[in-house]
Amino acid sequence: MSISMNSIGCLVHRSAKGVLMATLSLALACVPVGDSGARLYGRIELEWGASQKCTLSLFEAKEDFVVGRAEVGPSFDESFVVAPGEAEYYATVSCEGARDEFRSSILRLGTIATYREGTNLGTITLR
Repeated sequence: MSISMNSIGCLVHRSAKGVLMATLSLALACVPVGDSGARLYGRIELEWGASQKCTLSLFEAKEDFVVGRAEVGPSFDESFVVAPGEAEYYATVSCEGARDEFRSSILRLGTIATYREGTNLGTITLR
């Protein structure tokens, strides 16, 4: 009998005849890796004349691509699906009628702890 890793990263063992055999302990080593989550919250303060229609966007920092967008109001608490494991992201907030856009610093997101705690973007003031 030999133990090896198959093409999708699962541990398997082979009997002397080469038949794949799964056991509970080895099957647990092959639980597929799923998505993770990121939760961002905060407040938006707008100067007079700006719309309450705002967009919160989350970007993967290394490749600079959008992970997700959400329409938010003055107070928000939004969740996004992200790749499994901790990685670097940044968030932007823009509102109709506002001249500027908020961009956060780099955020380390993707762990269960950071999701449960949430990431506070604070009070964002747009003009």
